[in-house]
Amino acid sequence: MRNGRQATRKNISVIIPEGETVLSLESSKDKNTFFAGGSTKFKLKEGKAKLFAIGFDEKMPLKSSIVLDDSSSLMGISCMRRIKDTDILLVGTNGSLYVVNYKTETENSGKFTILCAVPDIHSWLITSIDYRIERDKMEVFSVSRKDQHFSRITLPNYPN
Repeated sequence: MRNGRQATRKNISVIIPEGETVLSLESSKDKNTFFAGGSTKFKLKEGKAKLFAIGFDEKMPLKSSIVLDDSSSLMGISCMRRIKDTDILLVGTNGSLYVVNYKTETENSGKFTILCAVPDIHSWLITSIDYRIERDKMEVFSVSRKDQHFSRITLPNYPN
């Protein structure tokens, strides 16, 4: 215990396959699941971007995972943001943005669906994502430390 707080640790390799890694986290709409973005390899340059859904309880069961399409050069999921009141995630990788939906199927399983991919908006890992919704469209803003510019992408407003 530190400063009146308690921490519990669980080795990532107990939850996801050995050799894979996690770089970013986001909670789900119902707070029973959290999303982990990472890579199929600890050495990012050798890996593919991968997204995990993990149960938010002591056992932390793996509920679902997906390797992002055509992600051989995307290294890993460097950041993500969940769209408010949905389980739709804005996912940043090495230069590309993905919009991914998660749907709970049972208490211990779910399924990811890629709704959209926007390649080559940055020259390196996307480090932060934000968005705003206006009626029938969504504007997504992203930044990458290496190329030092903001990207603004206009997408449809995905329904819940």
